[in-house]
Amino acid sequence: APQLLSWRPTAFERRLVRDAVRAALRVAGGPSSLRRVESLRRRAHTSAALPELRLRAERSTDESLRLTPTQSDPYRYTRAGGVGLSFEAQLTWRLDRLLFAMEELSIERLRAERHRDLSGLVERVVKTVVSWQRARLEADDPLLTPEQRASLLLDAFQAEALLDVMTGGWFGAAIDAEEAQSAKTTNRSTSRAVPLRPSP
Repeated sequence: APQLLSWRPTAFERRLVRDAVRAALRVAGGPSSLRRVESLRRRAHTSAALPELRLRAERSTDESLRLTPTQSDPYRYTRAGGVGLSFEAQLTWRLDRLLFAMEELSIERLRAERHRDLSGLVERVVKTVVSWQRARLEADDPLLTPEQRASLLLDAFQAEALLDVMTGGWFGAAIDAEEAQSAKTTNRSTSRAVPLRPSP
């Protein structure tokens, strides 16, 4: 399409991609989830400074027969017994956890999975912005049939709707604001000849 051959990204369009990625990461809870994972790692190490406390109580009984002969009863036995209580407390410090805690393996896997998910989200946002850009540029080709133009407009709308959902409404608001600003500007650059939303 002629529009694609002459098109060059403007400062607004490059900023649009960056801001869309930031908005999508914010909606997905990217920064906060990474902070939570890092907090888990710190707590695993900090736990080494706190001892493990073990308490134990024990009750014992003792009964025995003792031969205590007397002149009148040389075979006299007496019964002796008692009850004993004992308490035990034990504090254990695991200082090796200051260097390495077994929980770190699971935490690192969790961190890697979260980074992978967020990287995939960034890639989807960038690809969708490119698809949106391509569809709106191609839809402006005057040689297209009405059916072809309608199909491209639907593609552009689908990409925009997806971006709007991923960014929590930010993308649509950004396009609305840019179009309102462009409508007030009389001197537009050549790359701005194609509106952000092609009219049907």
